[in-house]
Order: sequence, then C-alpha cells, then structure tokens
Amino acid sequence: MAVKPFKPLALLVAALFAALAVYYFFFRAEKEPDLIETTGVIEATEAAIAPKTAGRIEWACCEEGEGIEAGAVALRLDKKELEARLAEAHAAAATATAAIGEADAALKNAIEEHRSASHEVAAANFLAQKATALMNKAKYDLDRAKGLYDEGYLPQKDFDAAYAAYEATQAELSSAVYKEQSAVAKDKAAETGIFAAQARVESAKARRAEADAKVRVIEAQLEDTAIMSPLSGVVSFKAFEQGEYVSPGTEVYTVYDPTDIWARVDIEETSIQGIALGGLAEVLPSGGGASFPGKVKEIGELGGFATQRDVTRGRPDIKTFRVKVAVADPKGYLKPGMTVNVRIPFKQD
Repeated sequence: MAVKPFKPLALLVAALFAALAVYYFFFRAEKEPDLIETTGVIEATEAAIAPKTAGRIEWACCEEGEGIEAGAVALRLDKKELEARLAEAHAAAATATAAIGEADAALKNAIEEHRSASHEVAAANFLAQKATALMNKAKYDLDRAKGLYDEGYLPQKDFDAAYAAYEATQAELSSAVYKEQSAVAKDKAAETGIFAAQARVESAKARRAEADAKVRVIEAQLEDTAIMSPLSGVVSFKAFEQGEYVSPGTEVYTVYDPTDIWARVDIEETSIQGIALGGLAEVLPSGGGASFPGKVKEIGELGGFATQRDVTRGRPDIKTFRVKVAVADPKGYLKPGMTVNVRIPFKQD
C-alpha cells in the first residue's frame, strides 16, 4: 500500500518561502535615495595682492574682514630709494646727451678736416705734376746744352746755367712730392678721425639709450610701489604689517569676492549621474543656522580620490567627482573655508 505525501507540510514550506521573498523585496532591498547629502567646504573667487618690486610697507589699507574696491590702492611701498635712483638715472641721461653733442661736434670737425686735407692733396698733386714737367724740360735743356758744350759750341757758363736750372727743378719736384705725401697722410688721418668721431657718437648714443632705459625701469618700479586690488571684495588674509619688508611676488593680502562663492563637494561616481548642471541644492552651515539656496554650477569631468578601495578581487574602486554648488548669500554670512552640509536632489528632471 503506497504512502501519500503529507500536503500540510508542503504548504507550510511554500508559505515560508513566500514570506521570505516578500520580506526581501519590501524590507531588505535597498531603495534608491532621492536626496544626496554630503559635507563640503565654502570656496570663492580669490585674488592675491603682492608687490612686483621689493620694499618696505609704508601704508596698508585694510585689516582682515574689511572690504576693498577693485582698483583701490591696497599697499604703498616706501619709494625714497627709488626716487634717488631715478634722479641718478636722469643725471646719467643728461651726461650722455652732452656727450652726444660733443661727439657730433668732433665728427663735424673731422669731416671738415678731411675735406680740407682732400683739397691739399689735390693742390699738392698739381704742384708735383707741374714740378715734374719743369724738371723734364730742364733735363731736356741740360742734355741739349751738354751736347753743344761737348762739341765746343756752348760756353761753360751757359752749360753751368742749364745744369743749375735742372738741379733747381729737381729740388722743386722733391718739395712738391713731399708736400703731396704730407697732404695724403693728413687726409688719411682726417678720415681716421671721422671713424673715431662716429664711434664716439654711437657710444654716446648707446649710453643715452641705456640711461633712458634705466629711467623707464625705475619709473615703472615707482608706479609699482602703489599696489591696487584686482577685484572688489573682502580681505580674508593679511600676512604683513606696516613697516615690514616684502620681496617681489610675496602675498600680502588675499581678497575674495563674496558675490561669487560656492560649496565644493565630492560626489561618489555611483551618484554623480543623478546630478545635473543648474540643479537646485541646499547649503547648511555645519555649525547650525539658516540654510542657503544653491544651484549646481560645475561638475568635474575627471574622477578624484577613491572612497572605497578594492580589497577583494573583482570589486572596482569607487571614485569621486568634484561638484561646485553656487550659493546665494547676499549678506555674506558664509566665509571661504567654512564646512557646510550640502543637500542635492537626486535624479532631477
């Protein structure tokens, strides 16, 4: 005789599985959140106020927390030393200008001497050519007289006269050649003097250009002793006091714009797709107080640090993305560096 299955037990087992399924799907299954809440920090558009030149602070405009307008003078450096250097540079420029005048005058004199020497060379050359012609004629007369004298047709005194005339023309030619050589040497010296005078002019002009450049540099440095604020805002940091010495590029003030602030938060990659640019948000100071309305203004494109590291195989790291939430704070309660809680609705339409 066959034994029939015990139906009540089977029904009990089926009911138990159904109860477990209902419990899992309705109570244990994680529901997708509709709000992301995380901690962030307040940031703002900032600018560093730093001098371009070294110097001692003669005057400083503000203390931390005070406001300043864009273009207003924030710092003044002592400029007595620069003013002394500027006076020295102006004096050097004036000296160089005078040297240019002297060199120009010397150049004009050298040019005039060269012109005069050229005329002397031409005159001496003419005299040398004339003396050469006279000597040639005297030589011809002497040769003719000698022939007549040797044949007995010319008296001794006439031969002696022809010989004396020839020697006189030789002496005259020698004198003319010497004068010509002297004139040529003078002309070359005058030409050399022109080159030297031109070099003096160029050297004086170079010294003047150098002096002018120094003047411009020092004038620019004097302008840089007054340091302006690049933006309108509030002083959040002051590193130096009046009377202290600062080096070029050393930050003295940090100014932030209270009208352009945001909360920076890091959102895990598992939630970043549910956040959209322009989406609404709420910012609450961690110390309590009223909340501030916000709007998502920036979503980072590159993942940052990982909130969860892969400690077992097959599990990827969960990275974060930087998100900026612009905050409306017309009264300036929020300050850069403050810790805040940020709430962002998830999967906004």
